[in-house]
Amino acid sequence: MIHWESQSVTRADSETGIRYQRHVELGTSVMLFARLRTTDRAFYFLGPATYVKHEGELPMSVTWKLDHPLPGDLFALFAAAVA
Repeated sequence: MIHWESQSVTRADSETGIRYQRHVELGTSVMLFARLRTTDRAFYFLGPATYVKHEGELPMSVTWKLDHPLPGDLFALFAAAVA
């Protein structure tokens, strides 16, 4: 599972919020990219993901399920970054 926050102006009932929540029924795919630090220019491709749930809004705190587990070295790299 990946925990992610939307832009600070996104409400759950907005066009963008609904697009996140209903992407499967809308026939769209979500591809996640992440970087270790906000100052990094390069992103890692984490793969396709599916919406699980969200909490709050402004911003929405969204939980995504990755379709494929992260490789061990990438998992360790991101785990160390949030520890």
